[in-house]
Amino acid sequence: VTNNSSLDLTLRDLGINGQAGAEISKTGTFTNTLVKGDKYTSFIVGDKTYLMGFTNPIQETTANDIPNNINEIYPQAFAYCKNLLQIIIPNSVEKIGKYSFYYCNALSNLELSDEVNDIGIYAFSNCVNLSSVDLCKVNNVEDYAFYYCTGLTSVDLGDVSKIGMYAFSGCRKLTGELLIPDSVTKIGSSAFSDCTEVTNISIGVGVNEVGQYAFTATGYYKNNDNWQDNVLYLTSRDGSVKYLLKANTSISGEYQIHSDTILIAASAFSSCTSLTHITIPSSVEYINSNAFSDCTGITQLNYNANAKNSFDILNGPFKNIGASEGFSVVIGADEDESQISIPNYIFYGNTRLKSLEIKNNVTKIGQDAFRSCTGLTNVDLGSVQSIGSYAFRSCTGLTSITIPSTVTTIGQNAFYDWTQEQSIYFEGESYPENLDANWKNGCNAKIYLNGVLQN
Repeated sequence: VTNNSSLDLTLRDLGINGQAGAEISKTGTFTNTLVKGDKYTSFIVGDKTYLMGFTNPIQETTANDIPNNINEIYPQAFAYCKNLLQIIIPNSVEKIGKYSFYYCNALSNLELSDEVNDIGIYAFSNCVNLSSVDLCKVNNVEDYAFYYCTGLTSVDLGDVSKIGMYAFSGCRKLTGELLIPDSVTKIGSSAFSDCTEVTNISIGVGVNEVGQYAFTATGYYKNNDNWQDNVLYLTSRDGSVKYLLKANTSISGEYQIHSDTILIAASAFSSCTSLTHITIPSSVEYINSNAFSDCTGITQLNYNANAKNSFDILNGPFKNIGASEGFSVVIGADEDESQISIPNYIFYGNTRLKSLEIKNNVTKIGQDAFRSCTGLTNVDLGSVQSIGSYAFRSCTGLTSITIPSTVTTIGQNAFYDWTQEQSIYFEGESYPENLDANWKNGCNAKIYLNGVLQN
């Protein structure tokens, strides 16, 4: 047993700053102890014990007696242990660190306990003789965790919530139906790509994010019978909703997304340059990143979704959408009784947007929703009730905008950069009751209330 500063690098890898045995402002004074046993080496930091691997890696073939005081398998602990055949993870282990069993080529038997919550990146990557995995109560399978486990024939995803990118990519012996449990909320980019023998996918209704290429080159993806009018859908296990996975880039003209679709996957319509009209129904709750990016032929977008996920400025679903001559957007539907909100950043910086019509079932315009849409020349706000901060900032192409009497709230800097050549008309006899103190900050536009100039 030793206690010295040789553990400094190890401590930094764990996110603990400072020298071994020192007093750390975040954690107070802790003791670290390196323990070299006959079979395993571990070290203790505070109240946690990390397994660093075999004391003599070349001699060992099994890790079926890991001490039950181990809390975490340390990153790279057993990486490249090419003679390792079997692993049994005891109940004390909560996390399997990154690269822990990377390239353990001979590994054929893995038993996880119900207490393992997280499997780190590349943890079992390239374990080519591993034939089956039961993930029990694991919550998070991180990126590349089982990447290129080419011998894997079956996976029980247990209670998994998040599946990282490339987590099972290249597992070409996974056969038949892939069961994705109801617990799964996120499927990362290329998570099951190149699983060529997966011919059917059974999925629950809890998924809110599907990454780009998540199921590309699976048997399901490659089966032409699963594509409808150049679009690939995946129906939930109970038949209640659909996930739109991918559109062929050859799709052209008008397309109406199926009315029972709940999610549009990342990059689903990306670079579908011959698509001119798209209709998104009210059933859609999740539109993932870059879903319609670079659809440069779009002239009309009808959007009636009530998106629950946040939109990203850099990789929003409508990034670079629209024909060069401009496009029109209709948000909401007069005949739809369900109220919807326009997400933050939905068309942030889109210079091709020319015309915006907001229908009466839309209640809220999100922050920065149309910021810097410099090509916008016509806006109808319908019966909207709330206009978010920076919503129309730098919309220099508009000569005027009419704020309906239904509006009760306007956020700060909503019309920032508006000039004296532009006008804002308030309907009704008084201003909205919840005007932010800085709502007209940076705004030099003419302001009219009930037809009377106010400035």
